[in-house]
Amino acid sequence: MKSMELNATHVAVDRKVFAASLPVLTFAHTMRIVGIVFLIEYSRGVLPAMFAFPVAFGEIFMGATAPFMTWLVASKRVTLRRLITWNSLGLLNLISAVTLGVLCSPSPLGILAKGVTTQALGQFPLVLIPTFFVPLLVIFHLISISRARYLDDGVK
Repeated sequence: MKSMELNATHVAVDRKVFAASLPVLTFAHTMRIVGIVFLIEYSRGVLPAMFAFPVAFGEIFMGATAPFMTWLVASKRVTLRRLITWNSLGLLNLISAVTLGVLCSPSPLGILAKGVTTQALGQFPLVLIPTFFVPLLVIFHLISISRARYLDDGVK
């Protein structure tokens, strides 16, 4: 009985997730333009250059290109390859951000940490980035890739 209830819940969640608008999921990445905060925190001596520069430029790129990708998706002018490539680049940037964050941290894994570390990312308000926004954006990318590959959204 419990198994059937969980299965029904799972199906309902799947339907809601896959009902999400692909243009809305794509446009949500516009918020990534605030990756400039990593450069600001670097200039204040709070984050290391090894982390701040690659992550900030990747985030700014994704945020700046999100409106264009949204337009392509909404107007059904995007190709499957372009959509998957864009989402894959976004995922790659998030993965590299987490990896660099750990490697530049004041932890035993922080083999790139020299002087300034990513310790500030563990304190409010910056802690919201790795604990909330990164997982949320990863989920958006995965849903978008899944929808593009398995559903007909008018993607060429």
